[in-house]
Amino acid sequence: PPLTPVIAAGITTSAPAIARLLRSIADLPQGMVVLPGLDLDMDEPLWEALGHPVTTPPEPGAELVERPAITHPQYHLKQLLHAMSVNRAEVEPWQAEPRTGIAADRARLLRSIFLPARLSDRWVTLDAADRRTKGLRIIEAENPDEEAQAIALLVRQALDIPARRVAIVTPDRSLAARVIAHLRRWDIEADDSAGEALPVTPPGRFLLAVAQCLADDFAPVPLLDLFKHPIAQAGEKRREWLDEVRALDRLLRGPRPKPGLAGIDTTIGGRPLKDWWQQSKALLAPIADWPAKPQPLSATIQAIAATADALSGQMVWAGLAGRCASDLVQQLLARTGSHDPLVTPSQVVNILARLMREKAVRPPYGKHPRVAIYGLLEARLQSADLVICAGLNEGVWPQIPSPDPWLAPMVRNALGLSPLEMRVGLSAQDLAGTFASSEVVLTRARRDGSAPTVASRFLLRLQAVAPDRHMEDTETLALARRLDRRLPAVRIEKPAPRPKPDQRVKRLSVTELDRLRADPFAFYAKRILALPSLDPVDAEPSAAWRGTLVHEILEYWHREDGLDPACLVPRACRYLDEANVHPLIKALWRPRLVAALDWIAEETQALAGEGRRMIDAERSGTFMIEGVEIRGKADRIDRMPDGTLGIVDYKTGKPPSARQVEAGYALQLGLLGMMAERGGFVAKDNQPRIDGKASGFEYWSLTRSKTGDFGYRESPVGRRNSELTADTMLPTAEHFLREALDAWILGDAPFTAKLVPDQASYTEYDQLMRLAEWYGRQGSGQ
Repeated sequence: PPLTPVIAAGITTSAPAIARLLRSIADLPQGMVVLPGLDLDMDEPLWEALGHPVTTPPEPGAELVERPAITHPQYHLKQLLHAMSVNRAEVEPWQAEPRTGIAADRARLLRSIFLPARLSDRWVTLDAADRRTKGLRIIEAENPDEEAQAIALLVRQALDIPARRVAIVTPDRSLAARVIAHLRRWDIEADDSAGEALPVTPPGRFLLAVAQCLADDFAPVPLLDLFKHPIAQAGEKRREWLDEVRALDRLLRGPRPKPGLAGIDTTIGGRPLKDWWQQSKALLAPIADWPAKPQPLSATIQAIAATADALSGQMVWAGLAGRCASDLVQQLLARTGSHDPLVTPSQVVNILARLMREKAVRPPYGKHPRVAIYGLLEARLQSADLVICAGLNEGVWPQIPSPDPWLAPMVRNALGLSPLEMRVGLSAQDLAGTFASSEVVLTRARRDGSAPTVASRFLLRLQAVAPDRHMEDTETLALARRLDRRLPAVRIEKPAPRPKPDQRVKRLSVTELDRLRADPFAFYAKRILALPSLDPVDAEPSAAWRGTLVHEILEYWHREDGLDPACLVPRACRYLDEANVHPLIKALWRPRLVAALDWIAEETQALAGEGRRMIDAERSGTFMIEGVEIRGKADRIDRMPDGTLGIVDYKTGKPPSARQVEAGYALQLGLLGMMAERGGFVAKDNQPRIDGKASGFEYWSLTRSKTGDFGYRESPVGRRNSELTADTMLPTAEHFLREALDAWILGDAPFTAKLVPDQASYTEYDQLMRLAEWYGRQGSGQ
């Protein structure tokens, strides 16, 4: 035997090999085994009621053995003693002095709380000494954020007392993060034993951003995410860098461009951003032309690390998190041979993220010396003046063990494996260990992010044994709620700004009249406040984008191809091939576009046989009315067989209904007809003057018709159950135009939000008008 003392302390595992080792240590001349939290004062009937471990399934017909109290905090210690062949009476107390005061009261309270089910009738006869809760408080918040706020407030109050130490014990990492954030209100940096996961640190996130950019082939969102990262070009040039990145952000809004850096090159073209982009692209050189087929993991990591190094100016390796990221990269670069698998860029992102999650960054200094956040295991080795046990909800503390997908419970017992419920008992012992402190606060939230929660079984047992209302810390909870109290609710009314006469625009588009009449506030925001809406980055192709492309194709089909039916589809295919959009977008939209354009070519040829010919496309014009300029562009103007004009509006979606036109919420065709009759389409750029009476008004839609084919014509005039005719189309449009001008342009009417909600189809300004705060409340008295 060794001549020096051998001590095994804090071990609770009852595995046979560990038990044999502990028994060997206990038998040494100077050996000692220290068992944590073994209750030597528990009476024998209660100790026996814990039961004994069942290692083999019962024989058929044998008497059933009562199930042991596996979830009791002392059961696993009893199982360890059994495996060591040691009787509890052989165990000596570490300290010979008997426990008194709060320590003795807590021990008796814990013994009462965790009584096995078969002895729960003792609760009725418990003495007052077994129910003492001095120094215990309970806080039940409404939600996790309120719980974290209350915990932070308790910590702040405790730190006012010199030398007072505070420990927050919780298995809930999200709650711990909330507490850390709330403590920063008072510049308190809590020492978190779990540290910070590498992926959420700036260096870790930056490496993942580079990998994601490579995996997505430099798509706009990951590229901008990488360029906007705080580490990218950190230093004196950071401000100029961000100015250029914001300009790139504006250019990349809308449909996704072609894959790779070539798509970004095409988007930038010859703009002033070109020189900066060439310099920035050089920083991405290590991953710029990465092969599409799988490459060795070490080579891919090396390219990612080189890009991160160049783009950050080596700042990615700075600090503790940077050194941790560097160590991980070096480990991956050291892979060779069979340990260096071939991977795709997408797989590299998953590998990096997975490995980073296993790396914790723990700052060695700079945290508050008297505030610590522990997990359940770390808390066993610590003590504090104030212990806050947070997250006492079922499923969090204790965590409900998941069923074993491979072994049934009886098979586990037969193999000598510990029951899954043993973890609940270990969680109970962790909670019992925190009760040794003089002041303990137990907290929980009644709701999590999505649903009501169930209080921990441990907390419910405490409240059942000692229903003491003085434990409820309502004062701290009320103070936490007042700390971030909301200002008195202000009733938000429907906005109705009333600008001055000189602020009201005197130049309108024919397409803006519909917005003005249905949603004046949206018109006000766009034209008077000059707040244009931006498309999202990497957006789905919008109706406006598709319409612009179709209109351009049809315009040049008229001007350059002479309406030759054989030229329309090839021209469209050339435009699509040259368009700087992702190939997937082209592949999905090409068949629909080709089918619709084929229909337009056939329809145009058929109408030409009837004496109706197209005379111009995308023709701009203006006319004046009451001192206001009305401008617009006709998608197509035809000369009808009788010499009158036909106004055509191409639609890539569903055209407006006749009822909308009759009610004045689709005035475009009528206003273009007025423009033609008032000589608004003047001769310009080798284009002859167009005038005459407008008698035809049609929508040509490129969507599916009722028969299932792409493309159909629809006219808002002469419809059944409609009084709108070709003769009344223009007077109706002029009536609604003058009405709108007199009210909002020449008059002083307010620009009311969602004046006609059913017709206000534009939503880009809903947030600006705070729609969700007042819509639907009118007339309800709320």
